[in-house]
Amino acid sequence: MSQLPTEQALEEQFFPTNAALLRRWCPWLRLFRGFRMAIDYRRMLLALPAILLWSAGDMFLLQNFGGDTDPFALQSALGRSMIEWPGASQALNFDGLKTSRELLSHPATVIYYALSVSGEMLIPLRKMVSSAWGLIFPVASGAHWLYFALTTCWGLLICNLFGGAICRMAAVDFAAQQEMSALAALRFSARRLISYFGAPLIALIGLGVCWIPNLLAGLISWIPGIGMVLLSVFWFLPLISGGLMALIVAGVSAGWPLMIAAISAECSDAFDGLSRSYSYLFNQLWYAFGLVLLATVYGGLALFLVQLLLGLALQLTEISVGVSVTGLSDTNLPGVRVPMDMPEVAHSTFALWTYVVRAVPAGFVFSFFWTMTTLIYFLLRLRDDATPLSELAGVTPPASGLPIVGMPAATLREQELALHPKNEF
Repeated sequence: MSQLPTEQALEEQFFPTNAALLRRWCPWLRLFRGFRMAIDYRRMLLALPAILLWSAGDMFLLQNFGGDTDPFALQSALGRSMIEWPGASQALNFDGLKTSRELLSHPATVIYYALSVSGEMLIPLRKMVSSAWGLIFPVASGAHWLYFALTTCWGLLICNLFGGAICRMAAVDFAAQQEMSALAALRFSARRLISYFGAPLIALIGLGVCWIPNLLAGLISWIPGIGMVLLSVFWFLPLISGGLMALIVAGVSAGWPLMIAAISAECSDAFDGLSRSYSYLFNQLWYAFGLVLLATVYGGLALFLVQLLLGLALQLTEISVGVSVTGLSDTNLPGVRVPMDMPEVAHSTFALWTYVVRAVPAGFVFSFFWTMTTLIYFLLRLRDDATPLSELAGVTPPASGLPIVGMPAATLREQELALHPKNEF
């Protein structure tokens, strides 16, 4: 009787579990890792100072460069200003006890509220796009052009430095399954600030190149007698240039976060970040739209959970402290009170802690936005380039020790299957 070769006899059969197959067929399910990654204390340590600095910078620029215009008019021009963030945004003020009772008695109403705040997850993008558009589409007088320029540059600095660091931490966690400290991530983003700034700047240079021919076309109308006739005959040329400008503006507005994620994941330059974001966005437009929609709705539910837990923590603190402290006064946080009779220094300290507490949901929004942007980038890269999800530049895999056998080996192969959905086993 013939015997099987030794290699075939010792070959171990591997059957992936249903969960591994589901992640392989539906890689977008990995987006649901975003909440755990975004709420990590390392990312929150970067997100909290980021939104506080962003808000403080906006206030300073409004007071010194906003001119005589009503501040609310400029805030309307900017869409949703970071001045409201975390200052007076109604969606970030939360009564935890009241919502807990409503969750038990009227769950549908609470779920509707959670979905209604999903738009809060896009505040960083909305703020940057609104301020940048103030330079191209003036909504205020020309005297405010400097204000829009400064707010755009300040927002870019905050997002490039802190957002780029969060993107790098999320990439290392997601692809390499390793941890990265906040300080190391900040050093990483600081070394690539020029690339972060350069990616949208290259697109704006392209916008200027398309703008100049239209500017020259407008000068043709000054020719006496036939100027307007020539302009009307060749009007299709400015229309073509306008279409190119529209594509550039749309690509920068929607793909700017992907540029930061691409540079953070690939350790590349500005041109690579720009080209990847445009390529993935336009080649996988509907897939990208679906990922953003899923991430936004998921983020609204996650923000609701953060608000609920934070509101309960604040009010339980007030109740427990109030047992031994008399004379509590209301604060500008709903349902939270502090002792009335206190020196001015103590009152200022309470106000400081109140402001920090109010910044926590906004910090989570900032952390969640850049974390989900990184995950979306990896999924788009997988779909467009078939690049494995575990491929990450600048990370050295841990040295392999003794061979892994048995159940640990099967678990390792299942993890590899989850990170390489294009592979066949």
